[in-house]
Amino acid sequence: DANNVVKMYNNGVLKRTLVNSSPITYYNTPVRIGKANFATATLSGMIGEFKFYTKTLDSNQIVQEYNDTKTRYGL
Repeated sequence: DANNVVKMYNNGVLKRTLVNSSPITYYNTPVRIGKANFATATLSGMIGEFKFYTKTLDSNQIVQEYNDTKTRYGL
């Protein structure tokens, strides 16, 4: 959001909230999903969906997005 707050959801449930000192960018540094920057270890598993939004979604919109797509993954 405008205050550089990042909220992480897993299956529609808020799991973590972070405050960044600067906005997330992807032009200067690659965005890495399942791997830390400069790390050799990678995720051992699968990610069904990962989304970035250019607007702030409220918790009801997050749950709706989850409910709209969960059947693709047998949930």
